[in-house]
Amino acid sequence: MMGLLGKRFSSKSRLSLIDEFKGVEPNATEGSRLSRSNTLRQQNSQEQESLRITIQQHEIKIQEQEHNVIDLTKTIERMKNEEELLHSQVWTFSDQLSKAKADADALRTQVTTFEEQTRNLNWQYQVASISMNDLKGACNEKDEELSARSNTIHVLSGHNQQLQRRVAHLERIVSSTSQHTGTDIQTFFDRYAEMENAHRDLSAKVETDIQERLELREAFETMESENASLKTVIEELQKDTSGLEMCQPQTLRSLLTMRLVDQALIVREDEAASSRNQNWSPTGLPQSSLDTKCSPAEIQQLANLLPTGPDYIHFYKKMSLDICTVCTKPKFKLKSEPRQNFSSSKWLNEYLGKTRYFTCCYEQVCKDCFTKNVLETLKSKWWYKLGTLQWFSCPREGCEESLGIRCEADLEICLERSCDTVAVDHVKMYVKAMAFRQALETLEPKPNDDTLRKAAELTKHLVEANRMHSLFDPRFDPAMVDETGCIPEFNTGTIYNAVIDNSSSPVPLFLRFIRRQSRPKCCMVCSKTMFEIDYGTVETWKAACTGFEGSWMWNILVFPTSETQQCDHDFEVCRACTAEHLRGALVSGGPSACDSLSCPQCNRVLSYQEIHQLADTETVAKYEKFMLQTFLSKDPNFRWCLSPLCETGQLYQTPPRNAKTSCEECNYEMCFKHEMPWHEGLTCDEYDSVRDHGDPSYGETQEWIRTNTKPCPGCQVGIQKGEACFHMTCSQCNHEFCWQCLANWTEIRANGQEGHAGGCFFRTNDVRPTGLRGENLEEALRARNG
Repeated sequence: MMGLLGKRFSSKSRLSLIDEFKGVEPNATEGSRLSRSNTLRQQNSQEQESLRITIQQHEIKIQEQEHNVIDLTKTIERMKNEEELLHSQVWTFSDQLSKAKADADALRTQVTTFEEQTRNLNWQYQVASISMNDLKGACNEKDEELSARSNTIHVLSGHNQQLQRRVAHLERIVSSTSQHTGTDIQTFFDRYAEMENAHRDLSAKVETDIQERLELREAFETMESENASLKTVIEELQKDTSGLEMCQPQTLRSLLTMRLVDQALIVREDEAASSRNQNWSPTGLPQSSLDTKCSPAEIQQLANLLPTGPDYIHFYKKMSLDICTVCTKPKFKLKSEPRQNFSSSKWLNEYLGKTRYFTCCYEQVCKDCFTKNVLETLKSKWWYKLGTLQWFSCPREGCEESLGIRCEADLEICLERSCDTVAVDHVKMYVKAMAFRQALETLEPKPNDDTLRKAAELTKHLVEANRMHSLFDPRFDPAMVDETGCIPEFNTGTIYNAVIDNSSSPVPLFLRFIRRQSRPKCCMVCSKTMFEIDYGTVETWKAACTGFEGSWMWNILVFPTSETQQCDHDFEVCRACTAEHLRGALVSGGPSACDSLSCPQCNRVLSYQEIHQLADTETVAKYEKFMLQTFLSKDPNFRWCLSPLCETGQLYQTPPRNAKTSCEECNYEMCFKHEMPWHEGLTCDEYDSVRDHGDPSYGETQEWIRTNTKPCPGCQVGIQKGEACFHMTCSQCNHEFCWQCLANWTEIRANGQEGHAGGCFFRTNDVRPTGLRGENLEEALRARNG
C-alpha cells in the first residue's frame, strides 16, 4: 500500500506540473515552453532511475532472505533427523527397560524360592545379590542415558526458540524495509507473500515438532517414574533378603518362626504316621515375652521343647504368622478346633479373636495393639464422641466401628480376660473419664470436635509445662465414704471457657486441676484468703501458654498482673473485687463515669485496654455501650431515651419531619425538637406559644390583630374598625384620626383633603371619610357603587 501511495503521489505531481505548463499565458514564447518540457523529462528520468535502484536493492534483500529461509529449512530437517534418531534410541531404551522389568520379576521369583528353600538360602542370597548389583548397574546406566536424552531435548528446545526468534526478526526486517521504501513493487509483495506462506508452513511444522518433543518428554518422564518405582522394588527386595540370612535365633519368637518354616518344608509321610499326635502341643515353655533375648543354652532348651517332624505337623499347622494392620509386625495366630486341647500353648496366640467387645477387625489387629488402643483412649482420647456410651474406637485406621465397651464392668472384663491386664486402676480412670464427658455434655452450646481437640491439646500442653495436674491425678479422688456412708461422686470442678486467639469458639478448661501456689494471699477488699494459680512470672506464664495465647491466660488468675493493670504497686485487690468496683462505678455514674474509671487501690484512671481485661463481660458491654452513646451524643441528630427505666439512645440520619418520636427499645414517646417527653395535645408551635405567652393560639391571635386592627396614633392602643365611617375616635384617649392614613383629624378639618397623609385615598378623591361606611375601604366602595 505504501508503494501504491508513492506512485499515485508521483503521478499527481506530474499532472500538476502539466497543468502548470498548460496554464502558461498565450503570449509566452515557444522557447520557454520547450525548456519546461525538458525540465519535466529530466525529472521523470531521475524518478525512474531512483525507482530502478530501489527495486534492485529490494531484490538483493529478498535473495538474502531466501538464502536465510533455505538455511533454516536445512536446520529444521537436520533437527528432525536427530529427533528420529532419538526416537529410535527411546524405543531401544524402552525395550531395555522392559527387559529390566522382566529381570525384576525373575528376582521376585528367586526371593520366593528363597523362602521355600531355606536350607539353601545363603547360596541363593549371594546369587540374588549378584543379580541385583547387575540390575542396579543397568539402572544407573539407564539413568545416565535418560539424563543425556533430557539434555538433548533441552538443546533442541533452545534451537527451536532461536529459530522462532530468527523468523520474527526476518518479519521485522521485511516490515521495516517496506515502510522505508514506500514503493509499490508487485513482484516484491508477491515474493513476500510466498515467504510468509512458507514461514507459516514452517511454523506449523515447528509446532508439530514441539508437540512431538513434548510427547517424547512425557514418555521419558513416565519411564523415569517407572525406573524410580523399580529402584524402590529393588530396595524392598534387598531389605527382604537381608532379613533372610542364616542366623542363630536369639528369642523364642525367632525360634518359633524357624520351626514354622522348617515344618512347612517337611515332606509328609503316610497319613497314619502323621495323625498319631494330633493333640500334641509344647509344654514347659516360659510364659514370658516372646521377644526376650535368650542365651544359646536357653535357645537350645527351647528348641528341645519344640521338636519338628511329621508327628508334630498338626500343631504347627494351627499356627501362622499374620501381619497386624496397626503395628505392621508379624504376630502369631493359633487356630483352635473342637476336640483339640491346646490350652498349654494358648498364650502363644497374639490375636484376641472375636469377642463381644471386638467384633469388627479382630483378625487384623493383634492383642497388644488392641490393649494399647484401649488404654490410650482411656488416657487421652475420651474427649471425643460425646453423647454415646461406646466411645472406644476400633484401633484399625479407617474403621468406623466402635468397641463394645459401655460401662466399667465391660472394661474390667475386657482388660482382665481378653488383654491379661490388671484393670483396677484403669476402671477408676474410666469412672473419671465418664464424669468429665458428662460435664462437657452439659455445656451450651455443645463443643464440636475441633474445639474438643483443641481442649485436649491445651490440657496436655499445660500438664507437660507443669502448670496443671493430670486429670487422673489421685490427689483429686473423692473420700472413700462420706458422713452419710455413701461414696461421693468424682467432682470435675468448674469448666472455664477459654477464649483462644486462633480458635473460633471457646475451649473448655477444667480449672480444678490447675496448679496453685503453696501460700495463700488475702484480698484487702473482701478479706478472702485465696490460692493464686502457680504461673511463676508473667514471662514464664506466656512461655507456658505458647500456641494457645488469649485473654483466658489472665482471666483465670485470682489477682491482676502487670500484663492486665499498669499500676506500680503490688496487687492486693482480687480480680473479682476489681470487676465489682468497676461495675458499681459505671452503674452509679452512668455514661459520664466512662472517663473516670480508676484502680481501687491507687485511684489511677484505667485505660480502655485495662477496663476490657479487668471488668466482667456484662460491665464491658455496658462500658462499650456508654462510650458509643457518649460519642454519638455529640451529634446534633442523636437523642437519649428520656424514660427513667431506659438507658438507650437513637441516632437519626436527618431530623425527622414529625417531631414526635419513640424509643426503639421501650417505645417511650419524646419530642425531637424540644428534647423532652411528648407534649400531648399540643403541637410544637402550640407548646412554644404556651411556654412563652400562656396562649396556645398566640401566633394566630397576633396575626388577626395585625390584620384587623390599627394602633391609635395618640395612645398606641389597638383599635378595630366597625361598620361606621372612616372618621375614628379612640375610646381610650379621645384622639380623632382618619382610619385610612391615621392623619390627625384636626389637620383634616383645617386643611381639607391636604390634611390626609400622602397616598391616602381621601387625599386624591373628592369623597369624604365620613361619606363612606364599612369595615374596610373595599367593602365601603362596593356598598356605595352597588
